[in-house]
Amino acid sequence: MKFIKTYRHLSIEDTNLLKGISILLIGFHNFYRNIPPHFGENEFYFNSNFLTDWIAYISQKPFEIFIAIFSFLGHYGVSAFVLISGYGLAMGFKNKEIPLFTYFASRVKKIYPTFFLGVVLAIVIALAIHRYPTQHELWESVFWKLSLLSPFRADMMYALYGPWWFFGLIFHLYALFPLLLFLLKRNHLVLFWGLLSILFVLPHTNLIQTSANYYASALYQLPLFGLGVFLGYQKELYLPKHVVYLALFLLLYGQGNFVIWKFTHVSAAILIVLLVLYVREKQWKFNKIMIACGILSFHFFVIHPVIRAPFLLFAEYVNSIYFTTFFGLVYIAIAYLAAILFRKIDNKFRELLTNMGKMLNKS
Repeated sequence: MKFIKTYRHLSIEDTNLLKGISILLIGFHNFYRNIPPHFGENEFYFNSNFLTDWIAYISQKPFEIFIAIFSFLGHYGVSAFVLISGYGLAMGFKNKEIPLFTYFASRVKKIYPTFFLGVVLAIVIALAIHRYPTQHELWESVFWKLSLLSPFRADMMYALYGPWWFFGLIFHLYALFPLLLFLLKRNHLVLFWGLLSILFVLPHTNLIQTSANYYASALYQLPLFGLGVFLGYQKELYLPKHVVYLALFLLLYGQGNFVIWKFTHVSAAILIVLLVLYVREKQWKFNKIMIACGILSFHFFVIHPVIRAPFLLFAEYVNSIYFTTFFGLVYIAIAYLAAILFRKIDNKFRELLTNMGKMLNKS
């Protein structure tokens, strides 16, 4: 009896399907978690009371389970993005040598102009509505975000817009990717898994003082990212046949157990990958919708927190759980329309940067 099942690697379409599912989890989570009732979630740190409060709430109000699930578990969409980022890089570079300068330049070119444009928009909005008490606070927030160093400062992690903490993290993981790929290519598996295992265990020791910004750092996320690199480096995907049951158990049981909680980010990401492996063979409209969402996921991620505040205020003003559930769907739809517009503006901005670069080269 074979205990390992083999899958063909994810295609670009499959990856967009995964991104679409993950970004919807993130979008709904970031909306519903900011509207009462506030359950809390075991994302950056663990608290078993979050699970107790969550179960008590849905047992009393089962019709509010849609909001409850996304509010409590939707943040695991980030875990899937971390895993797939490592996976995609390994798939792209496993048969190539990486000139470090070219590699880092490609990562900056892919993400930073769009992020910079989002920060400019955030500055305009902040100045227009006097979002910050002083301009010093605004420009300090801008510096820590644009420098990609905000994960190192707890008070700046959520500066400008909360979800943007991810940009500092992903660039730091990009910086560590060449080391992970070097270890795999040289077949230094003991060093590879040893490094990831140490970082996996480290937060549960007394050797370091953990806080929310540590859990948003590359050190904490590197084991999950490294797992993605390992999977992408393989000729085929090899997974235990019953890993779905183990992953589901770890995800759910880990919400109430501190030791198991460490595995929830990995298990959630694996469950999303397994979902994609299952549904990619189906001719469902769901697939096409998720693929379209995935193609826009980057621009959606940048713009959705920027437009969120008016929707939250209106939902809190109406104060109806049924309206809030429906209004969350409206918000996501409008955020996608905003992402389409933002993508067009971003394309124009990139064309402008390209033309400016050509002019500088000629001069």
